[in-house]
Amino acid sequence: MHKIYLILVLVILGGCIEPVDVPIEKQERLLMVDGLITDEPGPYIVKLNKSFYYGEYFGDAHPDVKNAIVTIFDDQGTIEVLSETFPGKYETNKNGIRGRIGGSYQLKIRLKNGQEYISEPEVLKPVPAIDKLYTTFAQEHSLNEQNETIITDVVRVLVDAKDPANEKNYYRWSSEGTYQVFTQPEDYMEKVRDVLVPRPKSCCPDCWLTDKNNLINVNDDRQFNGKTLVGQPILQVPATPRFFDIKYRVEVAQYSLSETAFNFWETIKLQSKGTGSVQDPAPANAVSNIKNISNGAEKVIGYFGASAVARKALFITKQDIPIQIPKFIYPDDCRTMPLSTTERPAFWQ
Repeated sequence: MHKIYLILVLVILGGCIEPVDVPIEKQERLLMVDGLITDEPGPYIVKLNKSFYYGEYFGDAHPDVKNAIVTIFDDQGTIEVLSETFPGKYETNKNGIRGRIGGSYQLKIRLKNGQEYISEPEVLKPVPAIDKLYTTFAQEHSLNEQNETIITDVVRVLVDAKDPANEKNYYRWSSEGTYQVFTQPEDYMEKVRDVLVPRPKSCCPDCWLTDKNNLINVNDDRQFNGKTLVGQPILQVPATPRFFDIKYRVEVAQYSLSETAFNFWETIKLQSKGTGSVQDPAPANAVSNIKNISNGAEKVIGYFGASAVARKALFITKQDIPIQIPKFIYPDDCRTMPLSTTERPAFWQ
């Protein structure tokens, strides 16, 4: 602050200060890895990229990670070289290597510049079944920019699961929501010379949309070892006509984690929750289990994991919500909604 005051004084007294260009050292681009093998049928996907400099467009895969040789192998000698299906995206064969409970798995990467990377062995641990998947209704209170209280109706999705006794267990959850909408393409209006004119469309009123919950959700059993984990929050869905005009299906996946994988995801979770206050956790690097074979000091971002998976699905209807859900109004072809499809999912009831 003293330096800032001094600069202000110099500006006022001297009239102007000649600008000085301060060189900012660019950091090295780091390899980014995201991969997982499970006990479910493949294909399994490994994504590679390089970190970007501040201010750069973060989009397409960096040239360094294209045309790499990516291999998954286990402790029994099974080896599979993945195919690059998209720049930086590598997949196993559908009927190729498959994770098994108790198996140990590693990832090996050889970039086209000759640099090689390998992950530490990950043991695929079992995961208990999801005993119960259920919902509760809640009203959340928040303040808007005018410091007014805003009440939001939400449907919370929760999980119960029985934790095995006398051992450390670590968990991660993900979820995917699918819902049907019924729109009104016959009511479509188009603006012509600043005037809305009816332009009815003949298709399509029925669509299905899918939302993936990308929040990091992990837990360990220190508080419930050998007991039932009750009420683990999975996600919450706004109780609005868009989601519940017809019905909403949520599928939850419960994963087993190694201790190192849990520590990695827990660090990412804590850092992503930072609000910029003095009470935020101190910055820390999430420790990857991947290293450069010839240069162990090189930092790598990401993790290659091995997990068992337990799944459970639940349909939620407007009758399950203790408030009135109005009709969903969308006067257009439902296919104009992002990530929509007119193809009815096989699991839809």
